[in-house]
Amino acid sequence: MRTTTVGDVTLLLPDLDQEDLDQVTDVPDDDLRDGLVEDVSWRGQQIADLSIRGCRITGADLGEINWEGGALYGCEIVRTDLSGAALTGVSIERCSVTGSRFTGTRLVDVRLKDALFDNCLRGSRLHAFTGPLDNLRGVALTEDQLPELTRMAVNALSIDVRADAARGHDR
Repeated sequence: MRTTTVGDVTLLLPDLDQEDLDQVTDVPDDDLRDGLVEDVSWRGQQIADLSIRGCRITGADLGEINWEGGALYGCEIVRTDLSGAALTGVSIERCSVTGSRFTGTRLVDVRLKDALFDNCLRGSRLHAFTGPLDNLRGVALTEDQLPELTRMAVNALSIDVRADAARGHDR
């Protein structure tokens, strides 16, 4: 494993040697370990309770997959399209996701630990994001994402927004 620092947080990330990985082209029936998933299309596949460990996924089309349960652990995901995908109850730990597309992706009850998303979230909507705002520390946002971030902060901090804040101190 290698480390990287984002703000005040140090993340443990995979350090995979492509030559030590086995080529994988089809969605596995069982858990996948030490695989190289390169330039494949799993678009629209249904995946359930699958664990992927120590794999490198590069240039893959995983758009519109429906993945329920399972985990990504110690994986590198590079230039992969996850547009329109739905991940539910998936744990993502010690993974590096770089230059990948997440347009319209839904992450529901997804657990992130030591996960780095680099050059992935531009233009993504945050409207259903739940969790501590600290989970967004160091993330780069565009101006059009600020209203959603503001709404999240108001909700997380239980801020009472009123038309005339000066009159709001008479509780």
